[in-house]
Amino acid sequence: QIRLGFDFNFYPSNSYILSVSSLIDCSGNSNTNSVIFGIPDSALENEIVINEILFNPKEDGVDYVELFNNSNSFFDLAKLNLANFFSFGNEPYPENQQEISNETHLFNPYSYLVLCTDSAKVKDQYFTENSYDFIELDAFPSLSNDSGNICLVHQSLNQIIDAFSYSEDMHFSLLETREGVSLERLNVNKEAQRNDNWHSAASTVGYGTPSYQNSQLSLTQNSGVINI
Repeated sequence: QIRLGFDFNFYPSNSYILSVSSLIDCSGNSNTNSVIFGIPDSALENEIVINEILFNPKEDGVDYVELFNNSNSFFDLAKLNLANFFSFGNEPYPENQQEISNETHLFNPYSYLVLCTDSAKVKDQYFTENSYDFIELDAFPSLSNDSGNICLVHQSLNQIIDAFSYSEDMHFSLLETREGVSLERLNVNKEAQRNDNWHSAASTVGYGTPSYQNSQLSLTQNSGVINI
């Protein structure tokens, strides 16, 4: 490890690139590398969203939850927990919280991240476009095969960033089986708790898209003309 010092300040909501060239390992191999980083901000409601969830995995598979950073800010996942929640009145309150990371882990703007207990099993059963965008949790909130809920919580403030209650009835009704089929969020800018904002992942992608853009997606922009 090398500790670097700089004679200027880094600012939140800015992206920086650190490039290192001509690194030589003990075998004499040369390498050039770069990394994008930023100063982590405090996540507000819906800046990080629950984008995909697998709650009824294939045989020998595991549940997973995919998050999407829906902002131009960096966030430190060590300050966030994954949890279930219960409702009191109209307000959700977290329970069964599980730590996402015990050390600083930056979540880059407009990127995806998959949370699970065994990333090797997810990668074995689904195509993963970004195989490094996974974090393994020691324990996972309870996700029943028929119905349940999940939320993302700010540790110190105990504030819910995003929350979603699901049921197997939200899957496409003509599926032969719901086992191993994830639910994908259609629009990250619409409320999570809308049944019409979720759809079963497409068969053409293997019924799940962990770590990359959903197969089921609602596009809001207009492009071209359709004549009937």
